[in-house]
Amino acid sequence: MTKVKIAPASPDDWQWILANSESVGGPTVVSRGILHTLAEHAGFVATDHGERIGFAILRFSEDDPELLAIASVTQRRGVGTELIKHCEDICKANNHARIWLCTTNDNLGAIRFYQRRGYSLSELRSGAFEEVKRLKNIQGEIVGDFGIPIRDELTLEKHLS
Repeated sequence: MTKVKIAPASPDDWQWILANSESVGGPTVVSRGILHTLAEHAGFVATDHGERIGFAILRFSEDDPELLAIASVTQRRGVGTELIKHCEDICKANNHARIWLCTTNDNLGAIRFYQRRGYSLSELRSGAFEEVKRLKNIQGEIVGDFGIPIRDELTLEKHLS
């Protein structure tokens, strides 16, 4: 694979991001009990030879930036790592000392992915997925990866230096 190119999302890129957002929970995601619309935040698209291969969504607020979503068309090719590095570099350039994100208790692959890139578990919100279901009008129990019922929200963070 050649060097991944990452650029801010264009209007055409946003159509692609939203059409491919199901792997991150759809065009809206919930973190810490707040519903976020992906298209209202900073989006970045990874390309290889002009083909879109991944995206990341970064939310800036009064606090440290939050990585709302990250997705790659293919796994284990370095796309996610490049997208995270790009987001971290943007945060550093804007004098942020930390970046954080939320995921669910079943998402073991993501938890492993982030920890291997220097992120630490910083918070467990037991039962928080009930609020997600309420905000997104989801009924019943949701079973996620490896047959694990989705119940909790985990926060991971990385201190930037």
